[in-house]
Amino acid sequence: MIAVSTGELKIHQKEKEYTLLSKNIADLMESLEEEGVYIENPNKFKSLSDWRDRWSSLERGYASKAGYIHDLYTTSFNQIDIVLCQRYVKGKSHQQLVEEWQISQFENLITKIKKLKGIMISVAIQGESVYLIKSEEENYRKLYRFSKSQVQKAWVRFGYKNGSYESEKDILKLDFISNSSHLDYAFLKINAQTQQKSIFINETYILDSGQDIRIIHHPQGNPVIISDLGQITQVGEDYIDHNLKTDNGSSGAPIFNRQWELIAIHQGNPGIGRTVTPGSTGGIPIRTIWNQISPHLA
Repeated sequence: MIAVSTGELKIHQKEKEYTLLSKNIADLMESLEEEGVYIENPNKFKSLSDWRDRWSSLERGYASKAGYIHDLYTTSFNQIDIVLCQRYVKGKSHQQLVEEWQISQFENLITKIKKLKGIMISVAIQGESVYLIKSEEENYRKLYRFSKSQVQKAWVRFGYKNGSYESEKDILKLDFISNSSHLDYAFLKINAQTQQKSIFINETYILDSGQDIRIIHHPQGNPVIISDLGQITQVGEDYIDHNLKTDNGSSGAPIFNRQWELIAIHQGNPGIGRTVTPGSTGGIPIRTIWNQISPHLA
């Protein structure tokens, strides 16, 4: 995708390779889904001509085009990370993962996705110097890309709802306290006094299927939504499944019981290893991370 967008390589010279890679990626994802592993395929560009039409409408600058391609597969890579982390949480060794879940499929999938991204980027940079492109992409990575364990700066914004406008007083710096990639959470502290009311955390609440719950979230990064009532559909030692309507951007949102007590954090794709009712997604019970976060709570 990158090679086509640069103009250095004509689209027809890369079209066949792009088409084949796209099909291979789709086939791999379909094969994983048959084994109970759903990995989202976000690339809707059927051809490099479709991709060219899209990148030509993006903001000027190679970093923005490279950034778009990077972000395109972020969800897919995150889903793969979650699946593998959940297997490690269950005490599986790397060899067991190889034998039981054919980890090579994930490695093959990641390799093909990276190669496809390379084609898209080469299309997008229009024949400019490779050193310029590398510089632009490095700047993009420095500005926007970070791993779960290497966050250096973060902010929170309050009051993001329909009809509201951004105000500097609503944007507050966060201090990093702790995190766990296995339990899939990060614990942050607001580095300022706020007018926001604290919520009550009920880490001893007994969770059971059929219990009514709600979520407060920002699906697709949109203004805040308070959901209708949903239900817990399944409970495990370190997870819940629920049928609340969520979307990309909902991950990390608080899940409340009927008494508006915080009981879980929305996670999203539950990954491998358990039966999930169709229409359900996963969450992390507060009790699962309570021992890690409680020492930091006032």
